Amino acid sequence: SLAEEGVAAEESASDLSKLPLLGPGAVLKSVGLVAMLVGVEQRLSEEFHVQLPLMDEHAMSQSRSPFRTAATLAEYIAQRLRQPTS
Repeated sequence: SLAEEGVAAEESASDLSKLPLLGPGAVLKSVGLVAMLVGVEQRLSEEFHVQLPLMDEHAMSQSRSPFRTAATLAEYIAQRLRQPTS
């Protein structure tokens, strides 16, 4: 959880969306990031009946990582959801 990673509970949603998930100052260790992404995938599946792998070749081939911040991750998910399925 973010609390376990040292993020204060009173951080606003706007502030949290800017927290780095990767790189310098990252709030999650790599294992924590993977666990969070798996949790997001599961939540998308359970609540919205959407199968959206987040740690796939599409994500890894981006010129800028979609996992930089919570905001970039949310935008990446929204973009992928708008794409037609093949």
